[in-house]
Amino acid sequence: MCATVPRVDTRAAELLAEIERDLLGGEVRTTALLQKCIVLGGRAGSEKLRDWASRELNGYGDEDEVPGYRSIGAVIQADVSTGNRLYKGHVISSIRLPKIARDAGVDENVTFKQGIGEIEDLAGRGDKAVTVTRPGAAIIAEEIDRLSGNPFQQTHSLYWSMSSSAVRGIVERVRTALAEFVGELVAHLPADGSGPAAEAVDRAVTVVLTGDRASVNYNSVATQGDVAISTAEVGDVKMGDTFSNITNSNIVNRSLVTSSMNALQQSGYNESAQALEQLASLVEESGDREAGECLDNFNEELSRDQPRKAILRAMWERIVVLLPLAGSTATIATGIANLIN
Repeated sequence: MCATVPRVDTRAAELLAEIERDLLGGEVRTTALLQKCIVLGGRAGSEKLRDWASRELNGYGDEDEVPGYRSIGAVIQADVSTGNRLYKGHVISSIRLPKIARDAGVDENVTFKQGIGEIEDLAGRGDKAVTVTRPGAAIIAEEIDRLSGNPFQQTHSLYWSMSSSAVRGIVERVRTALAEFVGELVAHLPADGSGPAAEAVDRAVTVVLTGDRASVNYNSVATQGDVAISTAEVGDVKMGDTFSNITNSNIVNRSLVTSSMNALQQSGYNESAQALEQLASLVEESGDREAGECLDNFNEELSRDQPRKAILRAMWERIVVLLPLAGSTATIATGIANLIN
């Protein structure tokens, strides 16, 4: 008798290819992509992928750890009346909020916990500003009036305002994470055409989607044939060589910055190249790893034949939230603006 050849289950691989097509097409909503990820997680047996996609779709609960890309900068505003005068959109710095608010961690950042579908709808409001309220805003408003000492002052509403493009940046971060996730899996698909193993999917989720990655030391590089192999160690990322004004390049991927600067200079964008170098120095000196990842993503997108302005803008806006000095430094802001506008 002939031996029975086991049938290879290709459904997970086909679903992964479908997600890849939808991502590259750019017309499929993020909600649909995440729904397919839930199915893919079921096919591959990856609980991590199902959990992440489900939370992105349904929203994060009070007990859940919300990813950092869902927090964006905002302006605190209030509608206040004094006597017969009404002041709408009065800006309030977080340092001038009542102590009860500051002690509770209330500041100029807003974390979006709702499902990604609702966030997509908010992001699609054109150039209109997005305003949200936070739990306890009414209590904070009452305390503001009490501390003012003015019996005729009344704060009618306290809210946080941000641009729709900043909200759109959350969606772009999710889609970028999905693209990296798919790329990670596609690069390691089995040769027999079957779908990815659960371990491979879990690893991709951990590395790409949650950002929980072991950092690598690239100081030592050996070659084997035509392939460069880095000697990896768990620890801070060190790229070997550094910028002239950076002491320890363990936050910024120097090779990405250098490549972007060279390309910009060759294209005549000298001002933007200088801005990028200054920005890299600022990020490195800050020690903020999320800002470093955003800058790396910015440079990776910049290296594409046709960089997507939405992703460049989202990465830049997040860096400004993390490092306000970047946005207030004229030479940096002007040089980057030439790239994203």
